[in-house]
Amino acid sequence: MASEALSSATSLGPRAACWPRALVLCLALVLCYANSLQVPFLLDDPRPGVPLDYSTRVLVWASFDLNRALSGSATWSYHVFNALVHLACGQLLFGVLRRGLAHAAPSLAASTRTNLAFVTSLLWLCHPLQTAAVTYLSQRAETLGAFFYLAVLYCFQRSTSAARPLGWQALALLSLALGFLTKETVATAPLVVLLYDALFLTPGPLTALRLRRGFYAGVALVTLGLGLVFVAPPLLGGDATMGLGLRALGPLEYARTQPGVVLHYLRLAFWPHPLCFDYGWPIAKNPSEYLPESAAIAALLLVSTVLLVRRSWVGFAGACFFVLLAPTSSFVPIRDPAFEHRMYLPLGVVLLLLVVAGWWICTRLPRDARRWLPVLATVVVLASAALTVRRNQDYRSALTLWQGTVALAPHHARAHDNLGVALLDAGRPQDAVAQLLEALRLDPEAGYVYLNLGVAFLRLGQVDRAIPFFERAVEVRDARAADALGNALSVKGDHAGAAYWLQQALAAS
Repeated sequence: MASEALSSATSLGPRAACWPRALVLCLALVLCYANSLQVPFLLDDPRPGVPLDYSTRVLVWASFDLNRALSGSATWSYHVFNALVHLACGQLLFGVLRRGLAHAAPSLAASTRTNLAFVTSLLWLCHPLQTAAVTYLSQRAETLGAFFYLAVLYCFQRSTSAARPLGWQALALLSLALGFLTKETVATAPLVVLLYDALFLTPGPLTALRLRRGFYAGVALVTLGLGLVFVAPPLLGGDATMGLGLRALGPLEYARTQPGVVLHYLRLAFWPHPLCFDYGWPIAKNPSEYLPESAAIAALLLVSTVLLVRRSWVGFAGACFFVLLAPTSSFVPIRDPAFEHRMYLPLGVVLLLLVVAGWWICTRLPRDARRWLPVLATVVVLASAALTVRRNQDYRSALTLWQGTVALAPHHARAHDNLGVALLDAGRPQDAVAQLLEALRLDPEAGYVYLNLGVAFLRLGQVDRAIPFFERAVEVRDARAADALGNALSVKGDHAGAAYWLQQALAAS
């Protein structure tokens, strides 16, 4: 009788009721991202003709190869792919939350749990903060990685109630392996699975490991094996953009900067304005720049830990938030301390807490006021969708996007450089020179600026001013500089010098 009562309490309700909601998620995706299909390649997007590095994130590069085969340099297929992955993540999130709430809050009616999961997933799908991962093509790694992360959780959930759990466990292990072929952040998925198992399904972690020893042995094997191949090299080696060997930024500097970054992420989850494409987030140096933020984050961590020990689902949600952000917001240095796409999956946790809190407050209101709850939820979702559509408009032009970025991050050399390049492409070399010189003033070590300055002066017909910048670009080993210098010398009439540098460019190609 006790098992029957538990089964009844955690019932998911009629499966057919989920199909209309799944369709609404599809329609919401179309509404939010239909205007993103013509967004051009931006920043480090892998443009056609640029070789793809299959030594890491194999599935990401394979998907870009597929897009190149489908549409070449036209970006529509790239954006359709990104949007479909985002939709798949939204559907999986709905499934994960629906099953998770059945274990976390079995006393709630199945229809209430389904509605809470649906509203959270819909808001997550439509939130304008997600444009950094969906509209910006390079962050396909984030969305694909999130898909496999959610697939691991969903398949594990299904395995715990299936008559034949081995099939679902095998799919969870396969999803974990594919996640390692997509993005390194999936390495934290086993911890979330174990926490879920220990909190909602068993008396504790040791019991969970004992009851499902075969599954967790497989998880450990996949994580250790693929982690050594795909995670350890960039983490411990001399990668130019991340890892403990990063020369430009140490673990302590990065760790004390992240509390401010995480609090900024949380603010954007509640109030997503203004959004910035490329922050150039400054490193926290003085105690006044990191101690208050660190105290706030420590308090949130403490509350989450206490609630987790007390077996509260709110504590589990808080732990998931910090675990999901740990690969990018802890002590492992990354060249760029802040990017909005890193909140892609953690945003789901924040929105779940927000939606449940809103529902709880509304249930304490008079019955007449409670009838407005669906209207309020609809207004919030539509407002988020409208902001997403508006944000996608910023991406339609590289010039518009970088102008907005420079306005929000005037201290960021890379933003000024990219605005200069956009101005060059728009046929405004004089304006480009001003932005490029500002980039060089902000960061005299920014070697990527020299070539662009040379091009700008060359287009202004000032070849004598262009050549020193091309020469400096050669000195900092810009792969494109030799060819540019050769062409500039040819324009000046120095044919011997031009021949030499063009031969150098040919030899290096």
